[in-house]
Amino acid sequence: RSRLPGTGKFVIQPDEEGNGGAQRMIDAGCLDSPKVDAVFGAHVSPDLPAGTVGIKYGKFYAASNPFRALIHGRSAHGAEPERGVDALYAAASVACGARALAKTLSEKNGRTVISVCTLHGGTAENVIAGKAEIRGMIRTLGPEARREAVNAVRSLIASASEAVGASAEIDIRWGYPGIVNHDEYSRLAADAARRLLGAERVLEISEPTMTTEDFGYFLESRPGCFYHFGVGGRAPLHSPDFLPDD
Repeated sequence: RSRLPGTGKFVIQPDEEGNGGAQRMIDAGCLDSPKVDAVFGAHVSPDLPAGTVGIKYGKFYAASNPFRALIHGRSAHGAEPERGVDALYAAASVACGARALAKTLSEKNGRTVISVCTLHGGTAENVIAGKAEIRGMIRTLGPEARREAVNAVRSLIASASEAVGASAEIDIRWGYPGIVNHDEYSRLAADAARRLLGAERVLEISEPTMTTEDFGYFLESRPGCFYHFGVGGRAPLHSPDFLPDD
């Protein structure tokens, strides 16, 4: 207690990927009784050398909007595509168009990523697909860029479907809010890391990452800082070959 005046609380949440645990923990009162004045969190990073800490001031992680579209066409014989409405073609058009759209939005609003990560459709090699489904994620930096990207993706899916005479059920969810660090607490985290590890092992991160992290909910509720632990390694996050340097 002589070295750490006040109270420290460790928050161990049950989920970060799937449905997110941070907001549920906040709703359950984890920042109250005793009241939490500032929040800190960290994530491992293979992009930084093992044994270092990376600090990013301001905007750090992207906001996320998961999306799903179910495109309804009309099946027909593969030899007579004109008799059907090709839902798979419409879905493929969305997948291709998403990259061009992301490039346009990035030039206007800063880096934007639109990832179409699943595409399923069709039942046989000689049947025009009557139904197709795509799923993906929109990642943006800042609320205005977020709103514009969501509207643009919705328009892309609708127009690609209408172009072939199909219809689309579009569901775009409001995902994690992104991470924006507070300068005062980022400096505090950096100073603490320098005292612990040495100044040469504390690095300033220059560019935000387009990955997402639900710690942003904590930072919407309290000031604080989210930073990176360097773990080295040759494979990126979410790779089956990811192996931190212990």
